[in-house]
Amino acid sequence: MGPRSTSPGADPTLSSPPRIRADSDGYPIDSAFPELPVATDCGQMLGVFREHLEPLAGKAIEIRSCRPFRFRCHQSDSRSVLQYTLHVADRATGREWDQWVTGLLYAENAKAEQLWKELQDEDPSGEIPERWRSFRPIAFVPDLRMIVEVFPYDRKLRNLRRVMGMERGLLESVARERLGPGSWYLDFPTIRPTRYRTELGATLRYTVRARELKSNRLETVRLYLKVYRERNQRGAETFQTLRAIRDKVRRSPAAYAVVEPIAYLKDVRTLILAEAPGQSLTHFLRRVSDPADAMRRVARALAEFNQDDLPFSRSLSLADRLSLVRRSSDLLEWACPERKATVQSLAEKVLRESEEVPSSPIHGDMKPDHVFLDDDSITFIDFDSIVLGDPLYDPSHLFAYLVGGARTESYRKSVEGRAAETFVKEYFRLVPAAWEPRFPIAAAGALLEVGCSIFRRHEPGWREQLRRVVGYGEEVLSEGGL
Repeated sequence: MGPRSTSPGADPTLSSPPRIRADSDGYPIDSAFPELPVATDCGQMLGVFREHLEPLAGKAIEIRSCRPFRFRCHQSDSRSVLQYTLHVADRATGREWDQWVTGLLYAENAKAEQLWKELQDEDPSGEIPERWRSFRPIAFVPDLRMIVEVFPYDRKLRNLRRVMGMERGLLESVARERLGPGSWYLDFPTIRPTRYRTELGATLRYTVRARELKSNRLETVRLYLKVYRERNQRGAETFQTLRAIRDKVRRSPAAYAVVEPIAYLKDVRTLILAEAPGQSLTHFLRRVSDPADAMRRVARALAEFNQDDLPFSRSLSLADRLSLVRRSSDLLEWACPERKATVQSLAEKVLRESEEVPSSPIHGDMKPDHVFLDDDSITFIDFDSIVLGDPLYDPSHLFAYLVGGARTESYRKSVEGRAAETFVKEYFRLVPAAWEPRFPIAAAGALLEVGCSIFRRHEPGWREQLRRVVGYGEEVLSEGGL
């Protein structure tokens, strides 16, 4: 969910030099956003949320902890978007849960105040499903110039609230179709968010338990709901693309499969998908010591996908790719100033040596979370970024995500590193020989992008992990680096 921008013709010169000074002991500091040190300190924000989030009438909600979820800082001159996970409890019932909230931090106080005044004209509380009602959906923190939105309220994703309340009705009908013939009794339907990017989109998991009354057989149906921004046609495009690829693979079996598209609900901009079979590559690598056989299967699947004749036409040009590298470099120079010279050197080499090549199908967001393995298939999910472009975009990003997840100075000592090297070796055995010499440059660019992803997640140890990823970029460009 929430892919990078792949708009054809993006200008690679759009990035401007960062207006910053850096505090090497903590979060980077931007002079345009002097409130960032507070907004990114979850200890201080715990107090802020306790003061400014107002429980709805009849609720006795206690905020017990605050941790970062995703920070989109240094992407705009006018604001930053900071997502947090609050662990909360209802003192009346004893129920505890994780509650997402978003802080919209504005560079200009006038803009924050103007938006706050506009939002006062609406009271979205009544649109929130009962089980998701906790705090008033909107709050204002004037000292931080911050608007706070409480999930599932999102002023640019208004359809999300409606989808969160769809446990019954249509989704039950879809579940019955998935179960097939029989007298099925459905119980305990739930909708749980699995991924959310404020103002951009969300992924929800629908689960329902079923019992066939005659045989007493028990089943569980899981569906995934991808909610897209209003007036965004990406969901409809993804649905049509997935159906076309699925039909092609059914006619001519391939080494890869795609997650099954079930329906697209135009009125709520929501794509319904089946659950992918097996387990994600991320989970698989956590429990194995020798990933070689599985990674060869993944390599064969991706090599075939990148060389297939697939029915879509949106493209990712060289200018688009270089724009991503420039923006990634700017962000990492700000986030990791002690490695600024190395980041600049890597980016300059990638920008200088990247070249236009014949386009091939690319997934556009190839990471371990988007690869599912079972005994019979390799299934790819999350096709919002699918385009025609440089075929090395996919393998280089999967490689970068794998080694970027390594927690050692040498990625080769980790399971992820061994998985990456096995994957690369098998992949280039199956694709045109002319592709392989360009891989180090592609991988270095991908590592810069993955470094940005690490920074935005802001997990414990993010700074040291960034340093390692930058070091891996140097390594893959050095002689014998791969």
